Amino acid sequence: MIDNLKIMAPYFKKIRLYLSLGPIFKLTEAIIELCLPLLMARMIDEGVGAGNSAVIRHYGIWMLVLVIVAVLFSFSCQYMASLASQGFGTEVRNGVFHRIMTLSTEQLDEFGSGSLTNRLTVDINQMQVGVAMTIRLLSRAPFLCIGGLLLALSINWKLSLVLLATIPLVVIILRFVMLATVRTYHVVQSGLDKLAQLIQDNLSGVRVIRAFDRGDRERAIFNEKNLAWQTIIEKAGRIAALINPLSVLIFNFGVVAVLHLGGKAIQVGTLTQGELIALINYFNQIVMALIVVANLALTFTRSFTALDRVVELLKLPDESKAADSIMGADQEMRHKARILLAEQPPTDLVFEQLGYTYPGSSEPALREISFRLKPCESLGIIGGTGSGKSTLARLIAGYSDPTEGHITWSGQDISTLQSQTGFRFVQLIFQKAQLFTGTVRSNLAMANPEATETEMREALEIAQAASFVRSHMEGLDQTVERGGMNFSGGQRQRLAIARSLLVCPHYLIMDDCSSGLDYATDAALYRALERWKDPRLSLLIISQRVYSVVRADRILVLDNGRMVGLGKHEELLENCELYREIVASQQEEVDDETA
Repeated sequence: MIDNLKIMAPYFKKIRLYLSLGPIFKLTEAIIELCLPLLMARMIDEGVGAGNSAVIRHYGIWMLVLVIVAVLFSFSCQYMASLASQGFGTEVRNGVFHRIMTLSTEQLDEFGSGSLTNRLTVDINQMQVGVAMTIRLLSRAPFLCIGGLLLALSINWKLSLVLLATIPLVVIILRFVMLATVRTYHVVQSGLDKLAQLIQDNLSGVRVIRAFDRGDRERAIFNEKNLAWQTIIEKAGRIAALINPLSVLIFNFGVVAVLHLGGKAIQVGTLTQGELIALINYFNQIVMALIVVANLALTFTRSFTALDRVVELLKLPDESKAADSIMGADQEMRHKARILLAEQPPTDLVFEQLGYTYPGSSEPALREISFRLKPCESLGIIGGTGSGKSTLARLIAGYSDPTEGHITWSGQDISTLQSQTGFRFVQLIFQKAQLFTGTVRSNLAMANPEATETEMREALEIAQAASFVRSHMEGLDQTVERGGMNFSGGQRQRLAIARSLLVCPHYLIMDDCSSGLDYATDAALYRALERWKDPRLSLLIISQRVYSVVRADRILVLDNGRMVGLGKHEELLENCELYREIVASQQEEVDDETA
């Protein structure tokens, strides 16, 4: 726990003033609260008992003034606690979001989007509550307990021992509840992650669910998971609910004993009525303070559970090598990219005994891939499903590091180059195009914020997206809904291609990103790329369709993670059996493309 708090220390820097003054204000309020029973005792003994109205007014005015001062200090503390907790939450949320953006694809898959969302929202909100409660109550409650007990001992130590005898019982209850709830809350948060992931899957796949009329089945699965989570959280709630009633019950037995013994003490003259009332007030203050401590224990249990989950994310090793550049919007990163992409002389991209095995898998997805990609050369990559095409693309793009071998350019590791250039050296366009809420212009500007409108329109023309963008009255300012749901699959793919062209990379990998296009549009796209082709650009085309790769300078054939062929279309027809089989299955389309 201490180590985790040390990791979070930088996030407390901006709220140091509130963390210092807030508890001081709360302690001042607690001191005033401890003084009030003494004033009440004097007012009863010297004023009420003696029938002296002047004394009653005197002490009444003093008590009123102290109450007003205490309220002002309390409001000030509450204000500071709110500012501190919100400021802390904002800083942590920014830090966690930045960390999520730098995770490798394997780490993202390991946690899942549901768990990451909960850590970014629910867990950080719980940590904010912990910070607020620390400022408001952590110093006040123990001070009231200790101060109230000392003042009670100063009034009558024998009666105070009765109260003191009940404290160990309350401590035992607190310890039992804390130990039980710590374990349970970890399970609760894990269950909430799974529930969030299930909700996300259903929302993203709602059209498929409706198409196959599987709504009842999905509702049943959700109900089962939800009831399971409800059972766990109810168990935690039942355990936590024991604190207040058991604590009050134990202390009420103590108060009854004090009233009985105090009555006898008044009769023999060793205790005044005011002192007995002061003792009862102090006992009540101590009881309420201990209940607050108990509730704080539950709050901190949840907060430390949330802290563990957030710190687990922050402590992850940096496997992506993109810690400061993955967002790609930093001016310095863009400057480095321009220098590297413009000034470095062309050189081969070298693959040396490349291999990759996914975490948790016993079989490699790629093995012993070795070849050289010449500058400005276009390479088609073809193979069946599961042959390793997309895995190879991810390695070239630097999204994952090879488990064996290397990919180098000019003697430098490809993932290092990607990190240094803000992921601009190699651009990977996925089959599933991802657009963001905003406009067509804002989505294109993600790749190059400095791109002019002319450059954007040129990229749209090459990507065969200009026609449907022009057809809309708002043009580049056309609204893009979440995920680009107001565009067809093919339109989203073409916008994603246009966006990547604005980066002007050395290597552009098209991972089956034209699968949503019809034959004519797909052919027009590749003809436009050949005409436009930047003199520094090497194009890598990944597809299962031969006509998409047949015009490439060379074609790489993959089968079960191995390289089984590399050469021109005509060469592979002669010496690669798998390629001949693929071509034979698509012969009509290939003849049209090579004609």
